[in-house]
Amino acid sequence: MPQSVMRKLIVAAVVLLVLLVGADVGGRLIAQREISKAIERQLTVGEPVSTRIHGFSFLWQALQGNYDALTLTVNRLEVPQIRNADVAIDLRDITLPLSDALSGNTDNLAAATGTARVVISAADLSAAAGGRALTLAPAADGAIAVTTTAEVLGQTVGITATVDASVVDDVLTLRVEGLGAGADGPALPSDLTASLNGDLSLSVPLAGLPFPITGATASVVDGDLVLSAAAADIRAADLR
Repeated sequence: MPQSVMRKLIVAAVVLLVLLVGADVGGRLIAQREISKAIERQLTVGEPVSTRIHGFSFLWQALQGNYDALTLTVNRLEVPQIRNADVAIDLRDITLPLSDALSGNTDNLAAATGTARVVISAADLSAAAGGRALTLAPAADGAIAVTTTAEVLGQTVGITATVDASVVDDVLTLRVEGLGAGADGPALPSDLTASLNGDLSLSVPLAGLPFPITGATASVVDGDLVLSAAAADIRAADLR
């Protein structure tokens, strides 16, 4: 084959590859934008929705109507007692026809499995606890260590509560299981103990989230409370 012909074939192949990559990237961006708009119209949270379609290539997945993974993110949600909850929904094994993906129709968007992650800052929990400054850390056996300060005998003392966190029927419940000022700290007066138990034992409604939570695990990541819940057979139409 003449060298000039070979060169033309190589150039044509490179141009075709660039066009395919451009179409893949462009199609992904269009689909992500349109899905975000559709979910925003559906939800009542009033905050922007970010959509990310994972996997390569987008066009190959879109032509089949099957996607490996998709992430929906909504930040700064306001729910009762919480001002800035961050929510991420990771969906797996998704079906959505190509025409629906490009037009922003999510009525047929379904996922075999999914995980929801809700991040509640220590600052929001502090506000829910009556403005008492709190810091969070992991504790033994899946519990949460909540640290605050209080005046004891005229001195500011650091106090740590061991708290159990659970979520049932859209309500986050924090229950104090232990309370103390450390091995070297003073004994806490009974009235202070009662006050701390009242401030740190919380029931926080989560009904403002875009999905119901009937059960979740709680952990502490980077000083924030993180709620994680898994589900199966998920439909975008069920988001609220």
